[in-house]
This record gives sequence, structure tokens and C-alpha cells, in this order.
Amino acid sequence: MKTTPLFLCTLLPLCGCLLGPDHVRPETPVGLPEAFRTTLAAAAPDAAAAVSTNDVAAAVGWAAWNDPTLQTLLETATASNLTIRASLTRLAQSRATLAESRASLFPSLSASGSGSRTRSYDPKDYASSYQGGLSAGWELDLFGRNRRLAEASEAELLAAGYTVEDTMLSVCSEIVTDYVALRYAQASLRLALETLEAEEASAEIARARAASGFYAGLEADAAEASIASARAAIPPRQAAIASAVRALEQLCALPPFALEETLSGDADAALPVAPAPPGTAPAEVLARRPDVRIA
Repeated sequence: MKTTPLFLCTLLPLCGCLLGPDHVRPETPVGLPEAFRTTLAAAAPDAAAAVSTNDVAAAVGWAAWNDPTLQTLLETATASNLTIRASLTRLAQSRATLAESRASLFPSLSASGSGSRTRSYDPKDYASSYQGGLSAGWELDLFGRNRRLAEASEAELLAAGYTVEDTMLSVCSEIVTDYVALRYAQASLRLALETLEAEEASAEIARARAASGFYAGLEADAAEASIASARAAIPPRQAAIASAVRALEQLCALPPFALEETLSGDADAALPVAPAPPGTAPAEVLARRPDVRIA
């Protein structure tokens, strides 16, 4: 018993040691312009900040398109897309792993209890017994192993949070791409229908002129060929519209034809225009990519 305090005092300095070097964020290259270097002076992220930015506005930021239908599709996808939901589940798993790793740094306390009741041959003779136990333990963090494990779990939580953002960014990019393709296909279909209407009107004039006998029938035949060509241009555009709608339904985890009425009802909507990129440094834009932050 006399040597126990001395032994503990000897172990305490070892608990302050940490295995391996601390992570240091790389310095900004000197060759960058001064204006660009100042934009990269942000502090290193932490796990709490990464998790709190996993929402539609912060992680995706498509509000600049100013299209209500597109915003509805993005909100539906971020709430229902199966790939996003799977990444959110992995994020919750990483958060639980971090809590478990941090718990190893503190003492643990456990309690147990049991009871039993027995009866002999005499119906009135009962015997009861109860047991209870309480135990406590604390693993000394020699050489900082548990602290390094907690740091690794925190980094994995950061990566899981950025993976959610990366998944949301990929899904929403596909939605924007398919939505723009849908609107352009609808505009192209309207143009093809107007062209067909114009060709039919021209064919009526050509037929009347041929029937009058003053013009040869070659003009009427050419008009009929133009009508056939205009009609042939319509099915590919209709197929492109249907393909884009099916793709949007799949990305939003909706059954087939769930968006048919919604997206065809506003087929005359204006073509979406991409917003101007923010005026930030190229290196800062690159650093915002979730896959870069994961690495």
C-alpha cells in the first residue's frame, strides 16, 4: 500500500504523452496573390460545424436559380432520395462511434442486481434472496492511445458529414441537369409543333396553287415532304421529355408518373438560367468541394 501512491505518480506523466504527431493544416503557398491568400485564412473545421451544415441551404445552395418547381424537386430529393438517406445513416453511425470513443476517456460505472424466491415442501415456507453489485473502472490513457482514437473518430465524423454534403450535391446536380434538359425538350417540342403547323399551312397554299393549274404539283409534293419531316421531329422530343421526367421521379424516390402532371402542367414555363458564380477565389471554391474536404 505504501508503494501505490508512488506507482500512480510515476504513471501520471505517461498519461500526458500522445502517440504520433499532431495534425497541422498546410500553409497557403506563397505564390498565390495576396487577395487569394486572405480568403484562405479560415480556421480548421470541427465535427460540430460539419454536422450542422448538412442542410439543403448550406450544403446545396440552389436557391439562386429562383425556380419554384426546381426548389420543390430539390427539397423532395433531399428528404426522400435513398442514397442521401443511406449517407445520413452512416453519419449517425459515425456520431455514435465518436461518442463511444470519447467515453473511453472517462471512468465507467456499472450496476447489477438479481433476486430469487424458493419454496420448500411446506407451502408456507418461502425463502428469498437478493444480490446487488456495483463496479467502477477507469483505463489510464497511457501514451494517449484513447485520445488518438477519439481524434480519429472525430475525423471520421467530419468525413461522414462531408460525404452527406457530397451526396446531396451530386443528387441535386443531377436534378438540375435533368430539369434543365426537361425544360429545353419542352421548348423544343413547342417549336416542333409550331413548325408542323406552319408547314401544314404552307402545304394548303401549295395544294391550292397546284389545283388552280398555274403551278406544277412539284411544289405540293415538296410541301408534303416538309410536313412529314416536321412530324418526324416530334416523337424524339416527346421521348426526351418522358426520359427526363422518369429520371427526376427516380432521383426523388417517387413512383413512375408521379410528376407527370406537375411537370407537364407548367410546360410553357421559361427556360431556367444558371446563376452567376460567386466572386470568390478559385482556391476557396475548390476547398469547398466535399470530396476535397473528405480527403
